[in-house]
Amino acid sequence: MAAVSVLAVVATACTSGHAGKKTAPASSAGQSADTSTAAESADPSTAAATAADTDLILTMYDTINQAFQRKPDDGVRAIIAAQDPEDRADVDFRRCVSLLAAGGKTLPASKKYHFTPNVRTTQPDPEYTVTSAHVKGLRPKGRIYVTDVTITDGGKARVSSRHQVILNGKAYQFSSC
Repeated sequence: MAAVSVLAVVATACTSGHAGKKTAPASSAGQSADTSTAAESADPSTAAATAADTDLILTMYDTINQAFQRKPDDGVRAIIAAQDPEDRADVDFRRCVSLLAAGGKTLPASKKYHFTPNVRTTQPDPEYTVTSAHVKGLRPKGRIYVTDVTITDGGKARVSSRHQVILNGKAYQFSSC
């Protein structure tokens, strides 16, 4: 039961903010320049996810899964490395570990999470805004998608809608740890 609750917490950052959220302005004075390409800045709302973008999303989750299989702490580091570059203020190793293993400083060898994205559900979500505590309302740069992802911990599985962004030829995600 505790593991399912933890999975719900980890997935929450990606499920809230999908429907009805307004986006922040794409650029304003004082913000850094957008480094995305013209194609990444294009509004994907009129087209389904491209094969190239879904491949990048699959690769990102595969990298996270492989890291969890090597060593659970490597999996946490892979989740952090896959975090959207603009949304890293709330993400650090200690916080992630404590969310996944209450009070732990490292994850036990038995904590082997597995993320299975259902790319048939991948849809553009250009209205998504980041919902983490330090960057609420931020409209991420790049092409934003939402995908149903099955998260498994041990034999327990939970399906969660998670957001991804394609930026500079790489897929990133949004996590709450």
